[in-house]
Amino acid sequence: MELSRRTLLAGGAGFGAKLLLAQDTQFADIRLIVLAPSPYTHRLDSIRAGYGLKTLLEARVQQLGLPFTIGFYDGVKRLNDVTTLAELFSNSPRAIIMGSSTWGQGSNRYVRQLFEVLPQQSIIGTQASSWVTAGGAHTGGEVVATDIQRSLMGIGASVFNLGQKLVVFTTEEREDIPSGDFTLLDMWVMDQFAQIIILQALQRRGPGLPSPEKVQAILGFRIDYFSRFPLSPGDFTKEMRELRIFLNRAKNPSSPERTRILSSLT
Repeated sequence: MELSRRTLLAGGAGFGAKLLLAQDTQFADIRLIVLAPSPYTHRLDSIRAGYGLKTLLEARVQQLGLPFTIGFYDGVKRLNDVTTLAELFSNSPRAIIMGSSTWGQGSNRYVRQLFEVLPQQSIIGTQASSWVTAGGAHTGGEVVATDIQRSLMGIGASVFNLGQKLVVFTTEEREDIPSGDFTLLDMWVMDQFAQIIILQALQRRGPGLPSPEKVQAILGFRIDYFSRFPLSPGDFTKEMRELRIFLNRAKNPSSPERTRILSSLT
């Protein structure tokens, strides 16, 4: 995969944003909606993970030459304005991916609040999934993922995951890894997730779009991703390494990386 540092770290002014302006559309084809920061810890782990996913989606879309736009949306700021909240689910997006954090072995209050205040919607034909951050591997991240996905199913979405994996990123309770850091394996999982999001978005065919089967062959994506986990440092690309450094630097509230990530949210 030939992805430049400029492509990976373009942020809100990246390829997807340029396409969005060129098409003069208010909301993107693939919408990443994040319910963060945590209302309890105020950490931005799920926002940082969402930005990583956005960056990898933009890079893959550019690699494939697809006319898809990627949007990164702040769901929390819309909770008190149901009109702008409902707009995130309007006009039949190809995919909606929602992200949030874990609290007390389950969802934080933003997840429940969103689906309680969201006006009646029908997003039949939209593919949907989630990403979650959690302190530990067994601290309720899967519960958050299923809460989000069952709620999306309730308004008509077709839900998918990364094969059998619910996408949960652990940011605590690990030996020899600083608190809040993402790992290289996290970057690899984000990229696998980005690829399957694009393949799912292609399930709704359109004029001039390649078939999902053709794109899957180009990507070399396999649903049994677990059969080819990276086993050595050399299995991770330079771009993955750079993205990991970028996301981890964004832990610092005064870092330019944190500023770039927050400015990319709309």
